[in-house]
Amino acid sequence: MPCNSRHTLLLNEDGLLFGCGSNTQGELADDQDETIHQPFLTHIKLNVRLMCIAAGYESHSLAVGEDGSLWAWGNNHSGQLGLANHFSETLSHPMKLSLRNRFVSVAAGHDFSLALDQRGRLWSFGCNSKGQLGLGDWNDRMIPTVNDFLPKIRMIEAGYAHVLVLDESGTLWSFGANSYGQLGVQDYINRNSPTKVQNLIDVQQISVGFYHNLVLGNDSRVWCFGQNNLGQLGLGHTQNQNSPHINESLHSIQNVWCGGNSSYVKDQKGVVSVFGYNYQGQLGLGDRTNRLIPCENSDLTGQDVVACGYQMFGVHPNGHVYSCGRNDVGQLGQGHTMDLTKLKIIENFLYRKRISPVKSAKTVTIVK
Repeated sequence: MPCNSRHTLLLNEDGLLFGCGSNTQGELADDQDETIHQPFLTHIKLNVRLMCIAAGYESHSLAVGEDGSLWAWGNNHSGQLGLANHFSETLSHPMKLSLRNRFVSVAAGHDFSLALDQRGRLWSFGCNSKGQLGLGDWNDRMIPTVNDFLPKIRMIEAGYAHVLVLDESGTLWSFGANSYGQLGVQDYINRNSPTKVQNLIDVQQISVGFYHNLVLGNDSRVWCFGQNNLGQLGLGHTQNQNSPHINESLHSIQNVWCGGNSSYVKDQKGVVSVFGYNYQGQLGLGDRTNRLIPCENSDLTGQDVVACGYQMFGVHPNGHVYSCGRNDVGQLGQGHTMDLTKLKIIENFLYRKRISPVKSAKTVTIVK
């Protein structure tokens, strides 16, 4: 499930797409220019099941079909849809990009997009003012452009204007905006081409927030770096970190997830801990107090978490999805516009129709 701060896309295991929240730029793939306050089956006339989706921070959406096709819709004022002949337009219906490559995943930031093809090549398009396309310059791209600087990639994550990618050897690369040290390269200078993040090898999972990152090693330890003004790194203070630091309070971690300015981790016993920004209740603890250190959220035990923007979603093994956090335009799918500080089930939506083992959060797609 991907979501940004104002719209959410929900993809169930049958490849059916639902959406809620703002639709002012057509980001929910509905022809009506209005806000939707309830998840609904979008009018996407595709002859293909979807396997992956992403929601950008500025009202655009991406999807990958099971046949490897790449689709885009919503706001295109910076070319983030990769459709040069529709530059600066708003598209309220998905359009298939004319590429012969088979794609396997997508990620979306603020006005820019990333797509990973079956061969492990990274493609990027849209705004490049901070170097977030990683193409060696500062020029925007209206169409998907392959990155020739990188080895074979297996995981991609986009923040507000920075990117982390993980190659097949377990080496981490970063590029884009670096005002808060979110590239992990020991300075605050933007990069327009991929740079290795030193001392981080044998990486298992990465997750990216607006301006901070969590990295899970194969040793089950968590590294963190970037903005920390709200405690989103869980280090017990609010100082930004421009190089990776181990969070010594976290042990035997199985999964990590970043919201916009908040963080979530699950250990090998299924216990979920949360920390960082909580003004809209996105930590699900029943209050609006920020947390500088990891705190257990017992409501999330055994669930997979998808955190995005100022919202948080929990996916239960029985297929039910729960949400909390910011809800000013109905992006929680609860049928109203009040923030929630505790998780509440989303009625009339099941991720899966039958009980089966929970997949990783990279397969359960909730978009930023």
